[in-house]
Amino acid sequence: MWRCAADWLSATGWRFATTAAHGAARQQQHHVGPQKKLGLKDVQHIVAITSAKGGVGKSTTAVNVAVAMATRLGLRVGLLDADIHGPSIPTLMNLKGKPALDKAGSQALMLPKENYRVKTMSFGFFLEHSLITS
Repeated sequence: MWRCAADWLSATGWRFATTAAHGAARQQQHHVGPQKKLGLKDVQHIVAITSAKGGVGKSTTAVNVAVAMATRLGLRVGLLDADIHGPSIPTLMNLKGKPALDKAGSQALMLPKENYRVKTMSFGFFLEHSLITS
């Protein structure tokens, strides 16, 4: 069994980089009192599935990698779909409707929808269904 996603990704030839934002977020943890966790300070690894060409299977690949990492490797996985022209992640993840709001505290936060043990956020949750399928 793989120890972590980074080992699995390295073994399969994937390359990934860390960012300075992770270190800066750790330095800001000296706050007083309980606060909501905002941003990416608790994210250890980011896997980006990208291409300059449309219709090559980026969304399908992203969903398959995310679900495999969550179900087979037992990792906590989030999937962000920022495609505003044709978001297909809600369909591929079998998710519908708008995300719920967590209104506790001074700032309301959207809660990601979850299926197949993958927490998902997509622009497709906010578009009319007819816009997604056309």
